[in-house]
Amino acid sequence: MNKIIIGYSGKYLKFLHINNDKTISFVDQQEYIDVGVFFQEPKINHKRINELSSIILTVFKKNNIIPSTVNIVLDSKLAFINIIPVDFTDEIENINSSLIWELSNFFPDTYKNFKISYQKIAANKDEYHCLGNTLIIAYHKNISEITRRLSELSGIKFTNINFDCFTAGKFYITKGEKDFITLGIKHDRTDICYYLNGEFRNYACFFEGNFNNHINDIRKSLELNGFGDAKKVFVYGEEDASGICDKLRNVNKDFNVSNPFGYYSNDNIYSDLSPLTPHSFTPLFGLA
Repeated sequence: MNKIIIGYSGKYLKFLHINNDKTISFVDQQEYIDVGVFFQEPKINHKRINELSSIILTVFKKNNIIPSTVNIVLDSKLAFINIIPVDFTDEIENINSSLIWELSNFFPDTYKNFKISYQKIAANKDEYHCLGNTLIIAYHKNISEITRRLSELSGIKFTNINFDCFTAGKFYITKGEKDFITLGIKHDRTDICYYLNGEFRNYACFFEGNFNNHINDIRKSLELNGFGDAKKVFVYGEEDASGICDKLRNVNKDFNVSNPFGYYSNDNIYSDLSPLTPHSFTPLFGLA
């Protein structure tokens, strides 16, 4: 089954086409406004949706792409993500109320416009209890409506939609990694995800400023108690990864800026796209 993965992060729209034999036949990156197009309130901007649909169809037609599966990776800034404690012995109504209450603290006026999902996190060490036992993910209902509208306009059925901070971890798990941390660097946000034995265990985020604004807090987060076994840190995102690793050299971790294209055939297919940064495509490979 040949797949195309579309990534929408920051000011870029990315395309990755992978064939049945796991070779890469096409990769592209285009500048396209800001991800705020998916987060318009109170009204959805239908003109921008039409523009986005036109871009996607033009890329498909120009490159003779007829995929059997189309997946979308969205910027994590489009979601509310947090780790919280939840009493799962309580009634389901009370559990749902706890999730809504958590969200309403951050979006007191608009929390009813969000869809909420949650995931119980396995915790077998005392150190994890203070971090919370539940991953809560909430995203604006506009995202569902926009992707539905995109599907109608383009005739494309989107099979899987996820956020980049999670799909980056999925990529490394498929490559056999078990105990590791992912560090997603963007100009206005830093996402940190923790994995032990191939399972998601914790999340931290720093925003309202770039990486340098939070360097000390990021160092402390990477050395969080209970995650000493996660020796590897995989860096991805739009920023200069080598410079970031240099700033974190005092952290007792093994920093890696891998090239996800290297795991597939035709890994030099992107060489003629000078502005393309290989590690910025890592989240797309998580849905490949």
